[in-house]
Amino acid sequence: MSKGSGKITPQKLRSFYNVGSAQGSDQVSQGVFESAGQSYSPADLSQFQSHFGLPPQPVASDVGGHSVSQGYCAGNGNSCGEANLDVQYIMGVAPGVPTTFWDVDSNGESNAAFGLDLEQWVDKVANDRNPPLVNSISYGAPETSFESATLTAFNNEARLLGLQGVTILVSSGDDGVSGPESRPGLQQSAPCAYRPNFPASSPYVTTLGATQGVESGLPETVCSAHTGGGITSGGGFSSVFAKPAWQTSAVNGYLSRVATAPAPGFNTTGRGYPDLALAGHSYEVVIGGKFTQVDGTSCSSPAFAGMISLINAKRKTEGKAPLGFLNHMLYATATATAFNDITTGNNRCTASGQSLFGILPPTCCCEGFDATDGWDPVSGLGSIDFQKLAQVIG
Repeated sequence: MSKGSGKITPQKLRSFYNVGSAQGSDQVSQGVFESAGQSYSPADLSQFQSHFGLPPQPVASDVGGHSVSQGYCAGNGNSCGEANLDVQYIMGVAPGVPTTFWDVDSNGESNAAFGLDLEQWVDKVANDRNPPLVNSISYGAPETSFESATLTAFNNEARLLGLQGVTILVSSGDDGVSGPESRPGLQQSAPCAYRPNFPASSPYVTTLGATQGVESGLPETVCSAHTGGGITSGGGFSSVFAKPAWQTSAVNGYLSRVATAPAPGFNTTGRGYPDLALAGHSYEVVIGGKFTQVDGTSCSSPAFAGMISLINAKRKTEGKAPLGFLNHMLYATATATAFNDITTGNNRCTASGQSLFGILPPTCCCEGFDATDGWDPVSGLGSIDFQKLAQVIG
């Protein structure tokens, strides 16, 4: 997540993506996963809801006790930014849906520690008698930083949760294909390379990339630090997980028609991601009592999670089960009319960096992919028309 310019609001998201009058319900549920010492402010949430004319609604369950004062966030913005963004937008898009703030930050901030947090979280959700039906994860790390046992444990639990009606949505990452390791300004900045991100690369989650343009009324394009976005939407192919059957046609179609062959080094038989994209540039968020604008695929995931909660609410009134794992439905031919294809932009750059002297331009690489017609490893299947999607899968 990084700072940007312009304005995305809950109302603009609902308008642009044709959410219409869809309403939430206290008969369904949703949640956000947090790690890396993140905390949220109930006062900031209340201010956000009041400012945008949303019904006042607190977080229903704070697992881990990471609720803090507005004053704390004012003095520790980096410790509240992600968490405030997540709760404000998942609840802003789907007001009325009970929301769980789930923090299992007990192992430090290294990639390996994050893997353990992720494993503990998915295990707790799987063992909860009434787990949140829709869950957003705005965190990730290179696949190579995880033990194989951690990858397997997460995938096994995520697969079972999907079958039980639980949806898991994940941000694709904010540094193109190379990851934050190549971002300028870091002490140990690494050369460009294809570095797939997990859990974005898991075959048992739905992964969200980011677009820009919505904030200013322009056509959507891939969010890139090279073209004014604060971040570059992540995507690519897993080096660990095979291409799932539900994705074979879409990925093979991309590989056969891409006009300019990407630089070598990626796994053409791996699970491709993201699956979808949504606005991820210039979200208005309250942090420490003040509005600021942020960018990230960590915006896309909670916003789309709220939309899935709205569909679950509709299904509940019709006596239907919650959606659960989405990808079989998303990649089905019948769903194609529900997508807004994103055909411009690429993910060859990282996010912008920071130094003592100010903002550094992103590192741009030979490695990466271009958006094109149909599915691609930059914008996935595209963004959505909510009413059409709800009609097909709802």
